[in-house]
Amino acid sequence: MWQQQTWGQTWWSQKPWTEQAWGTGERQQSWSGSSWGQQQQTKGKGGKGKGKHPAKNERYGEGGKSYGKGWNRQKPDLRFAAGDRVLCNMGDFWVPGKILDCNVTNPEDPTDKVPYVVKTDITQNAKESRTISVPYDDDKVCRREVCFGQVEWKLSSDASPLRRSQDSKLRFEKGCRVAFRVRDSAQGFDQWQTGVVEATCFQLQDGVSLPYMLRAESGLFFFAHLDDHTLVRLPANVPQKRCKGIAKRLEARTRVDGQQEKFDHVTLRGRIIQEQAEELSD
Repeated sequence: MWQQQTWGQTWWSQKPWTEQAWGTGERQQSWSGSSWGQQQQTKGKGGKGKGKHPAKNERYGEGGKSYGKGWNRQKPDLRFAAGDRVLCNMGDFWVPGKILDCNVTNPEDPTDKVPYVVKTDITQNAKESRTISVPYDDDKVCRREVCFGQVEWKLSSDASPLRRSQDSKLRFEKGCRVAFRVRDSAQGFDQWQTGVVEATCFQLQDGVSLPYMLRAESGLFFFAHLDDHTLVRLPANVPQKRCKGIAKRLEARTRVDGQQEKFDHVTLRGRIIQEQAEELSD
């Protein structure tokens, strides 16, 4: 028997989980949050349901993985943390936002948890900001906000803010050398590429205008949907230590002369860390 898995817009204030029959005498909980438009195959024989999860394409049943109730006991290590910026799959489009909390108890079921609660931005597709829950810690549902490549240009379009002042001056001009954040490593650490600004106020094929089109040293093209230090910086300001979260505004780093400083990536100013300065003066 085939069952259609539907994702409509189910917000945090609503009950996010629904039960579906899963074999004889068994129940399997599934998400009914945002539309995938994919089918789930169920087979009720001997109480051992087998099917495919719409996102992970993994088999349920004996020896399979469940990403419904109890997911946090099987996948305890989350990829993101509170404060990180991500894009969430709403079915027909992706919406950017900021993670408010992680591993949160489902208010409708105290025995269940969801990996993330996200406050979404206002974009061309999402006309108002909402607080939503993310059902699975998976790239097909939730992924980090970075500069996306040409193949994923639609993600850059979806992540673009609804309004951007045409008079606001961009930090970089065409031809400037920059560093920009791309997809995390397999271990979850940040990765940055260097290149040049190929174009400013670049218009995508759907008409959405982005601050930058970037050309990496490899020759590949990327898009920056925000003119922000978390996505685009001068090459000299790439974080000195790899991290698993959002690039911080304030960074403790080593200067060329060996002194330790706290550097502000917004004002582009640094100051010597006081403790070390006092030691040098003694």
